[in-house]
Amino acid sequence: MKLKQELLERFVSKDVKVGIVGLGYVGLPLGLTFVYRGFDVIGFDPDPGKVESLRRERSYVQRISAPRIRAAVSDRFQFSADFNRLSECEAIIACVSARLSNRSGLEASLTATAQRIKNRLRRGQLILLESMAHPGTAEAVLKPLFEATGLRSGHDFFLAFSREREDSAVLKPTATAIPKLVGGCDPDAADLATALYAQIFERIVRVTGTGNPDQREESGSFVLDGRETRESAA
Repeated sequence: MKLKQELLERFVSKDVKVGIVGLGYVGLPLGLTFVYRGFDVIGFDPDPGKVESLRRERSYVQRISAPRIRAAVSDRFQFSADFNRLSECEAIIACVSARLSNRSGLEASLTATAQRIKNRLRRGQLILLESMAHPGTAEAVLKPLFEATGLRSGHDFFLAFSREREDSAVLKPTATAIPKLVGGCDPDAADLATALYAQIFERIVRVTGTGNPDQREESGSFVLDGRETRESAA
């Protein structure tokens, strides 16, 4: 597919703008990692206080120092509460970071984030859900919502998911060596998510299947609340 190939080439050459939606303990370090790897990044958050703090080069995330923010701001990291700018991004990573123990908070955050993306969705974008939500969330919840715009997943835009891993985004020298679990609602989306994350993580573990709620990851380790966990096929 021509659109997929164009995005793949641009991800590898870093000729894209990455949008990070949600500048919390996962989104902010992830955005910084992309900047350090040579990408242009726009960080979005509905909290204007967070956006203003970052613009003033102040950190509110533990283990992220002000000098790190300062270095990124002077380079390639922009911060915005204007979600209309999502249309500028070829890759949008939605960091919905409520914990598994807070299902209602996770669902509310996911709904609000998905609606913001839907309202600005355009052809030629990769949307990647970075969350503790079940992998089937992308297929069962986001795909029909986004396709209500008239755009088709796997043809006009690509929908993928990755298990949230706070450890892999903490900007330690060894952090990017931790295996990153990714998948997609179709093979092309999985290929694109793998290509994008391969630019910042040393090892990518592909999830089999499409993220259907009735399917489980067949292999690979991942982190739940900072603890290394194994899951095998049912």
